[in-house]
Amino acid sequence: IVKARPVSPRATVMDKGADVSSEAINEISSYIRQRGGQIKSIYEKYLKLNPNLQGRIVVKVTFSNGVVSSVSVTGNDTGNTQMESEIVGVVRGWAVGGVQGQVTLSVPFVLSPK
Repeated sequence: IVKARPVSPRATVMDKGADVSSEAINEISSYIRQRGGQIKSIYEKYLKLNPNLQGRIVVKVTFSNGVVSSVSVTGNDTGNTQMESEIVGVVRGWAVGGVQGQVTLSVPFVLSPK
């Protein structure tokens, strides 16, 4: 059985509205870290098909009032566009309750086998 290391992304703020508090940023960052398991599950699916698969996928995510309003890939050195698309699909469904305003983050997912 091929296993992956835990995925614990550290988001970096690229842009934020004046109305976005540091608490909101912390809440979104924590939410993203908690979703590392979703990304790890996707990675493990593709790792079974290619045990040498590893690398980094970086997504740019914009949250508007807590809901993902846009997501795009800014870097992918894994060479696997199917996995990239699946990760984007999962990220597109993220939502953080109670967060107001708009914030754009860069989120790197570092993918490596155990």
